[in-house]
Amino acid sequence: MQLSPPESLTIHSNSVRSSILPDNLSLDTFLLDTEPEIKFKRWRQ
Repeated sequence: MQLSPPESLTIHSNSVRSSILPDNLSLDTFLLDTEPEIKFKRWRQ
């Protein structure tokens, strides 16, 4: 019996914040080039 590595791994913990992604995943398709929103505060007069 030969074991193969998992395609994905999920760990539930407050201290672990990373994921192992497959090498063939194209992240460029998921990234959006957006400008941050500028929020103006209304000043009291």
